This record gives sequence, structure tokens and C-alpha cells, in this order.
Amino acid sequence: MPVNPTASPHSHPLTHPPTHSRLWISYNLVDSLKGVENLRNLRVLYASNNMISSWDEIDRLAHLEHLHDVLFIGNPLHTKYHTGKNAAGNDANGPATYVHEMCKRLKHLKKLDGTT
Repeated sequence: MPVNPTASPHSHPLTHPPTHSRLWISYNLVDSLKGVENLRNLRVLYASNNMISSWDEIDRLAHLEHLHDVLFIGNPLHTKYHTGKNAAGNDANGPATYVHEMCKRLKHLKKLDGTT
């Protein structure tokens, strides 16, 4: 890792989480949001067309109080609820359940999958 000459000799890059307010990680085959929960100033997360399939991954974001705009279209979790079919082709709960679950977990949301 390169040394930053202006950094304190006692600081480490992971000691102070990045202050990003927007993160675009769409189309990257991401299956976990591990680490994103450390972006405390995150306001916008676009993670469409990845491999996120579990509510546990969404739960990682629950304490991000500034997160108000997320995009998960094209992930297995979205597809399962939004199309009414799960990965095996069996009936699943509909879009209303998906929206309800997202809003229940991410209490500060103002925009979900492009819709306010």
C-alpha cells in the first residue's frame, strides 16, 4: 500500500472509513454488501444487476441514516419479488411485499429502484 506523506503516522486507511456519499456498483456480480455498512455518509447506492439474493445483505445497510436512494433492480432478491417468481420458478410474494420489506429495513428511504 502506498504511503501518504500527509497522513498521520498513527492513522491507517481502514481506521477512518471513507466518506463517500454515492456508490455505483451495478453490473459487477456483487453478491454481498459487506463493507458498505462502513460508509456512514452514504446517501445513494446503485447496485443493480448484481447477485444480491438475501435480505441479510440489505440488513447490513439498516443503520445508514443518510441512505435515501437505492437501486437493486436486476438482483435475484428484486426479481424474486418483482416478477412473482423465485429462482426456481415457484410463486413468490409480489412487488408490494418487496417494497414493504425494503422500507421496513431501510427506514430513511425516499427513492427505491427509481421510484419515490
